[in-house]
Amino acid sequence: MLATDNSGAVNFSISDGTNTTTGSGISGIAAAVTVKDLTPLTEYTFTITLTDPTGNVAAIAKQVVATTTGVIASAATPNLASSSVFGVYSNPYTCTLFENQAWYATSIKEVPTGTSTSTNKALKITSTNATASFGMLINTTATDLSSYQKLHLDIYPLASTTVKVGLVSSTPGVEAKVTPTLIAGQWNSVDLTLAELKAANSSLDLTKVFLVGFWTLGNNVSIYVDNVLFYNGTYSISNGLNQVSASQTIKCFMNAGKLIVSSPVEMSEITVRNILGQNIKTQVINASTASLDLSGIAAGNYIVVAKMTNGQFSTQKFSNK
Repeated sequence: MLATDNSGAVNFSISDGTNTTTGSGISGIAAAVTVKDLTPLTEYTFTITLTDPTGNVAAIAKQVVATTTGVIASAATPNLASSSVFGVYSNPYTCTLFENQAWYATSIKEVPTGTSTSTNKALKITSTNATASFGMLINTTATDLSSYQKLHLDIYPLASTTVKVGLVSSTPGVEAKVTPTLIAGQWNSVDLTLAELKAANSSLDLTKVFLVGFWTLGNNVSIYVDNVLFYNGTYSISNGLNQVSASQTIKCFMNAGKLIVSSPVEMSEITVRNILGQNIKTQVINASTASLDLSGIAAGNYIVVAKMTNGQFSTQKFSNK
């Protein structure tokens, strides 16, 4: 960043709409500024405001659009017995994914997650129009999945998007799809019962499944997909968390220094962590709503983990401005 003023000094403020970075520099000398708490692989619009030492503000604020580099975190590793799993795309299991099919202007590629050299992989899907969709072909012939109870998917949208997910069976294809609630900038653990997919389209034949499908991603958006599998029993992951279904996720927001958390089912405990995974606060509660005093924490992004009285967990990301 380079700015000039006849006083010989320049003060600046850089905001992405959530966090603000301030500092000062010397007139006419370029300065490098580090902006913290940004999400990898995300486009930001930064507004730069300049003032002189007496507080006079530059007539025009500058805007800069930039996309962060890096890789996203890895999705939690499933910890299900192989005997209860039919894997489509998931590192821990032998999987049957035959082919990724781009429908209506999508690109699909496998990328590392966690670190740039990680063996943990996910599929990155990028759309170029509003009707973009893609499918994961299980086999060239119909597969009987009627003995499985549920379909699991981990989905990470870089920006807010609405996507339908489901199955394609029979020939010609019969589509059964639902719309899970997805939160941008984090992995969303989605569990669908095959019964609810059958209810979405009674013509779905679970004895003749060809594809796991993703429809209508939106225009110019990217999502990551991992751990696509059919299973029986209760979904569990290697860190001991048992995610709730998409219809039972918590909601949270900050209000006057307090974190307000609500849940469709009763919660027993709430933990707040920073983006490094360090515990900030834990509070025991036996209710479907809670209020945590977070007036002392620094501005930034955090994660709230709610444990339900039935032993399941739900996680959400929030910002403290």
